[in-house]
Amino acid sequence: MKNTENDMKLTKLYTLILSCFLALPFASNAQMASGSLAPNFVATDIEGNEYELYDLLSQGYKVIIDVSATWCGPCWDYHQQGALKDIWNQYGPDGSQEIFVIFIEGDDSTTSDDLNGVGGTWNWVEGTPYPMFDDAGYVANLLEIAYYPTVYTVCSDGLIYETGQISAAQHYSFATELDCQAKVNDQGLSSSRSLIGSCDEDIQTEVQLINFGTDELSTATIELTGCDNCPLQQTWEGSLGYFENESIVFEDVQMSDDGRLSYSIDVDDEISANNDVIQEYIIGGVEASTSISISLKTDCWPGETSWVIEDADGNVVERSPLYSEQNTEYNHFFVLPGTGCYNIVLSDSYGDGFNGSAYPDCGQDGFFNCTTDVGDIIIEDGSNQFSSMLEVINASSTTSVTETGTMQLDVFPNPATDNITIELRDLDASNIQFEIFSMDGKELLDVAKQVNASDFTFNMNINSLSAGLYYLIVTDDQNRSLHKKLVVE
Repeated sequence: MKNTENDMKLTKLYTLILSCFLALPFASNAQMASGSLAPNFVATDIEGNEYELYDLLSQGYKVIIDVSATWCGPCWDYHQQGALKDIWNQYGPDGSQEIFVIFIEGDDSTTSDDLNGVGGTWNWVEGTPYPMFDDAGYVANLLEIAYYPTVYTVCSDGLIYETGQISAAQHYSFATELDCQAKVNDQGLSSSRSLIGSCDEDIQTEVQLINFGTDELSTATIELTGCDNCPLQQTWEGSLGYFENESIVFEDVQMSDDGRLSYSIDVDDEISANNDVIQEYIIGGVEASTSISISLKTDCWPGETSWVIEDADGNVVERSPLYSEQNTEYNHFFVLPGTGCYNIVLSDSYGDGFNGSAYPDCGQDGFFNCTTDVGDIIIEDGSNQFSSMLEVINASSTTSVTETGTMQLDVFPNPATDNITIELRDLDASNIQFEIFSMDGKELLDVAKQVNASDFTFNMNINSLSAGLYYLIVTDDQNRSLHKKLVVE
């Protein structure tokens, strides 16, 4: 039930960090340390307008970021006080143009109705003049949010500070202090990916050189350490204005094992905190075909869990849906675009993984399993606590989703209405399981059959399914699976 889940979330938060909700101004209880470099992000607000953090900083704004959840009582109390509304009206784009305010709804398990007060909930949108971002859990992850609300101020030099639930006057006082002003001479490094995997030992790496100062940057030397053939150096020359950046690529970097790469820029500037970047690399990979299965069970906070699969260039090829139901198993089946190297990244926005049993009001752990079409394990995780977990998939062969080994699958009619006929050929198994899943991974039908011949035909009743798209999964007693999309009319 929704109310029960909200109560449990509050219990979880209050149990672990009650003092954080009651923190005095300028508390620093969030995981991201005050004075560290703010990660850049691009997000689209509920009005369809796109904003980039570094672009706002380059325009001369300090940026206040309120990361809240619509069910969070202390978040609502602070929102109602109107401190950020007052900041926006006096110092925002229609005021003195000094401070920009952003609201991030950090819990992706909530809905637009929750944000807009539909059904008797609090209406966060009404009377809020500054941009609001829904389904923005990925931003909360980037900002390493440990609790709600977390209120940050990003200064003109790109450094971030947790300023907390303070008054408009206190926010303005902090934002106008000398330490929050733009620096004249300040250059630094940044990386959008801190955890990376590669199937090869010879890799190409990349880091961003950014000019955080108002003076033009014309030259910089970047050193890379931590690899087998390190140290490596590159000297860049060019022209970068305030908050402009340039990609620095290191080729033929040799990594024989998992390890940590460190980038540094040797300069005498005003801020040293942004002169170093670390990337964790996982080298190798689980040998697999392009046919992948994921089985996941949520704990009592389903909206905290997400996963993506990225290709070697960092492009997302598959991603999780929004998980909204507690203690529920989801299953996903897909074929990667082709052979090659892929990273699967499993994330938990709260940082406690599937460890629901640690909280009295939950008591149940979840799990995550990612396997190949023949049952080989890529990731198998129970209740371990984690914020982010990565494994490398070396998809070295293509496997038809309708052929595994000698077994072949055919389904007709497709589209179908009340019944389908499933034909299996060249079997070498005696037990077969037939399952149908919705596209968001929920099991809807499950039938087991014994077979005693190499060819087998089964008529399956599907009249309980509404019109839509589904997955049919056929698994034998050697844990080999075939899958096919099924259209129901």
